Amino acid sequence: FNNAKQLVDHGHKVIAFVIKGSKLESSLKKFAIPCQYFYESESTKTLSAKLLTACKAIAADTVIGITMPQLAAAKEVRTHLPINIICERHTPVTNVAPPILVPNIMKDIDGVICVSPTMEEQMKQYNKEHQLNIPHITFIAPFADQQKFLDFQTSQTKQEFFKKNFNITLRRIPIICMI
Repeated sequence: FNNAKQLVDHGHKVIAFVIKGSKLESSLKKFAIPCQYFYESESTKTLSAKLLTACKAIAADTVIGITMPQLAAAKEVRTHLPINIICERHTPVTNVAPPILVPNIMKDIDGVICVSPTMEEQMKQYNKEHQLNIPHITFIAPFADQQKFLDFQTSQTKQEFFKKNFNITLRRIPIICMI
């Protein structure tokens, strides 16, 4: 969501592809970011047809995808339009079972944005090992709405929050929160 919001804030035309009924859908609507809906079960052919229509509607020159089906659909669109395809990686590249990257789908895309320096190094190695010919692999810290965190005020104590949301009764011990 923040990626789409940042692009819109910088004057880019964006159509966000979002799973129908997801939490992301309501966030995008709140900020009036145009959406195209799809279902996880849709075929690559159906997704690529929707993506092709969206690309033509806003004269898109770049498609950013996260999943292999999204990238496969973008590669199909590229047979009709001159688009750049960027993969955004949020999960580790190696030591993941089952493997989440499909070399023949990743091959010859234009770039990969990794959300950590470790993932960037893993992706560069994966690119070499599988001869993917991906020219641009970089680390860009995830976009975040800083104001949301700076201005955060709660009406609950931490005990009330954990009890209400997770049915956990906190004991008086330190809590470590990894973000």
